[in-house]
Amino acid sequence: LVALIPILVMKLLFGGYSIYARFADADRALLQHSKLVSNHLASASEYALFSGNIGLLKQGVSDTLLQPDVSAVRVLDNNSALLISEDKESAEPLSLSGRVNASEQIYHDNKVLVLYEPIFSTQLNLDDLNEINAAGSPRPLGAVVIEFSKKRLNQQKIEMLFINLTVMLGVLIISVVAALWLARRISNPILSMGVIINKFGRGNLDVRIPPQPAVHELNKLAHDINNMAQQLAEDRESMEQRIQIATHDLREKKEEAEQAH
Repeated sequence: LVALIPILVMKLLFGGYSIYARFADADRALLQHSKLVSNHLASASEYALFSGNIGLLKQGVSDTLLQPDVSAVRVLDNNSALLISEDKESAEPLSLSGRVNASEQIYHDNKVLVLYEPIFSTQLNLDDLNEINAAGSPRPLGAVVIEFSKKRLNQQKIEMLFINLTVMLGVLIISVVAALWLARRISNPILSMGVIINKFGRGNLDVRIPPQPAVHELNKLAHDINNMAQQLAEDRESMEQRIQIATHDLREKKEEAEQAH
């Protein structure tokens, strides 16, 4: 647990941040791509809208609809009236009301991203006409509204989430295996030492703890315990000899006392 808990906490924090960052990057990439597509269509529609060439407008809308993730395209005139509306067969009908307008140009939820891009006429700032547009910004010729589906983005997010969770699970399994191996590398020799020490307690001082070369500290501990057992065995042997000598002396003194009596 001491080894696993910090690893698990760090992996969860790092994995969560990684998933959040990758999701944010994917959303940002879709938004940038969407802005490029809408800007391109708005620029390409300027002349067609100014000249009233509906066929050219339709051609631009059809080309835009071929772009990946584009599910619906609308072209509005300067009064926000609908001029052209095209959808992919799989797309749901796009509701313009309440989603995007000149003041709220971006709408997004879990399924779609909708962009509103106004179409302005190109102003030529000539030397003799440098007072053009002095009164303020020109009125837009119209606007394009493009709906981008997040279906492919959501699938990519699911794949990223699956990959991150798989990596997290793999790291967790490796951490568990490593922690168990490290724990047993320490606990198994200690348990075997406990068995030998119990034998010491029962009076069997002839057994010895085998060397533990894998762990320096445990090897030193085993060496010290073996030295202690050796010293106890020598002390016990010396004590037994002294007891035998003392017993022999007492027996001789007793016999001498009996003879004297």
